[in-house]
Amino acid sequence: MPGTHCNRGEARPGQVLAEVCVIPVDGIRWALVHNRANGHTGFINALRLKHADPPTHCNDVGRFGIVAENGPLHQCPEDFCNRGEATNLHHLRLICHIGRSDGTAWVWMFNRTNHHEGFYHVSGSAGLPVC
Repeated sequence: MPGTHCNRGEARPGQVLAEVCVIPVDGIRWALVHNRANGHTGFINALRLKHADPPTHCNDVGRFGIVAENGPLHQCPEDFCNRGEATNLHHLRLICHIGRSDGTAWVWMFNRTNHHEGFYHVSGSAGLPVC
């Protein structure tokens, strides 16, 4: 969720962050990023980034989906990571996936309903591009 009161990942100067979208909240343009160095995802104030924001609003990124049953959204593609939530009938934007050797995948998504983001463990790749 974009804000300074939320769980925190880590991004250090020089690390490559894949910025996928922005969302304005309380006068700040928050950029949704994937830190390829440590696998964390989250929001960062766009002013802290070296390059310009992408023109895509987070409500419009990726592919549309609806939550069928309640589940956690993890900050990284592992069960032990910080969690947000996706609740029944929330509107999601499915961004990409990270595949596992057992045929399952972690799908990275943005929850339009509550502004949480994270990875959800699924079987298969859901037809999404690799993160």
